[in-house]
Amino acid sequence: MRGPLAFAWPAECSRFGAVAERLVAGDRTLARTRIPLHAFSEADRLLARALEAIASPLVVASRQCWRSWQRPQITTHDGTTGAHSDVALGRALRRAQSTTSLRRLLRDPAGFVWRYALGWRSPTFEQQPLVLSPSVFGELVHELMRRAIDALEADPGVSRASETKTRNAVEDSRSGRLTPRGANCAGCGGGH
Repeated sequence: MRGPLAFAWPAECSRFGAVAERLVAGDRTLARTRIPLHAFSEADRLLARALEAIASPLVVASRQCWRSWQRPQITTHDGTTGAHSDVALGRALRRAQSTTSLRRLLRDPAGFVWRYALGWRSPTFEQQPLVLSPSVFGELVHELMRRAIDALEADPGVSRASETKTRNAVEDSRSGRLTPRGANCAGCGGGH
């Protein structure tokens, strides 16, 4: 039978030297750099098996990206997609630039390439959605509530109105069945 496990650290770690001295005869020593039989995760497995990691497409791509980052030439990791992108970018940079395009080039280089080199634009919609500013939306809500309150005050009063009457008054106000103050009501002929 084997003895208890002990872990060994590199020799340069002097503070762990005392641990190595206390090892009892018969203990197994496991080096930190050994290849484990069982890995805790995929990352641990690839870390322990370097030859297997190098064959992984993710590791290959990351190593290629790191090498490309070290090069002074423009590579695919810098955004080139072949001869077309180089030509388009060169054509865009040779043109006289407006202050807007120069600002975009300095602040958002990818946006500059998309807009001026590749000619990409944001989509335009046939119908623009209705967007109200917060103040206009607030005025609209207050007007609807005022109309509902005016309708409730005429009959039972706001404080004595049932929940059903209150809901109906708000719905009538929303649907336009209640008229604003000063408008002539077709039903009664008088101003409200």
